[in-house]
Amino acid sequence: MKILTAIIIWIGVLLFDGVLLPATSNILIGMGSIVFLVALVVSQGLHRWVVSLGVALALTTEIIFGLYLGTLVGAWLVALWVWYGINRFLSLKSVVEDSSLVTLLPSLISGLLVLFAMLFAQWGLVRIFYESSISLSVFSNLLTSPRIIIIVAVELLIVIALFGLARNTKKEHAYL
Repeated sequence: MKILTAIIIWIGVLLFDGVLLPATSNILIGMGSIVFLVALVVSQGLHRWVVSLGVALALTTEIIFGLYLGTLVGAWLVALWVWYGINRFLSLKSVVEDSSLVTLLPSLISGLLVLFAMLFAQWGLVRIFYESSISLSVFSNLLTSPRIIIIVAVELLIVIALFGLARNTKKEHAYL
């Protein structure tokens, strides 16, 4: 059931980020799949099913959108290592297990750190394997644009909240 819920949220994020957001505004951001993957690991923690589902959805996203093969999957694996390091240093296990509103801020901050690491890893993989002429300004433009950072933070917050809501709904049904 966790996997089905995650896939439904993934489809919703891709539709929102790829169709609804550009159609209703002049915002063309296209980082919904990265936001989803980061929210998946931040809200669910490091588990075998999270890693394998993330790899499968990242590969599917690469194929659907015609991204360079392996760049999103490789960036996802780097993001997992960054999350593991953050979790070891700050012990965010209680944040993952508790889905109250109080835990949204630490989840958002750590999620943004993982997201920026994932974007940097994706830029690096593209530069190393596909286009050696791509400059660091492509990556730095993402970090210096307040508009992009706010949109990504709001998307990340919404997706983390959706995962928390799905977890709470499942807990309530378990008590019935």
